[in-house]
Amino acid sequence: MENKETNKNINVGKDSVVIGDVSGNVGDGSVVIGATDAKGSVILNQSMAVGKNAYASEGSIAIGANAGAGSQLANVIHQIKLIIDQTGDVAAISKFNLFESELKKEEPNKGFLKSTWDALKNIGSVNGMIELGKKLESFLPFLT
Repeated sequence: MENKETNKNINVGKDSVVIGDVSGNVGDGSVVIGATDAKGSVILNQSMAVGKNAYASEGSIAIGANAGAGSQLANVIHQIKLIIDQTGDVAAISKFNLFESELKKEEPNKGFLKSTWDALKNIGSVNGMIELGKKLESFLPFLT
């Protein structure tokens, strides 16, 4: 891969993220942030999550594999999503994606969220799903 702006060569590994002016080799799973302006500064001024399985809520920046920033609710939802993704259950993954999309709406349908959560909450009785489910329900009491 060649950085066209500077004509520098860059070799980026699997699951890696490169932002800004960077050259050389970037190993698998790495996050590299180079200068983002002509003065050599790194300016990150928007919400973003950079790296494998990173998440950030509005107004936050998370950088690195599994990095998280923002609200506790966002963290719990992210952790639940990882557990459901690990099951490989395509129907459950799809259902959780719908749950997450509905939750992000300005006025989410609480009935839909409750029925969807009821269908999902027992999917992963291992890996901390029960504890995470209790935390989620404490943030969103209408789920109980």
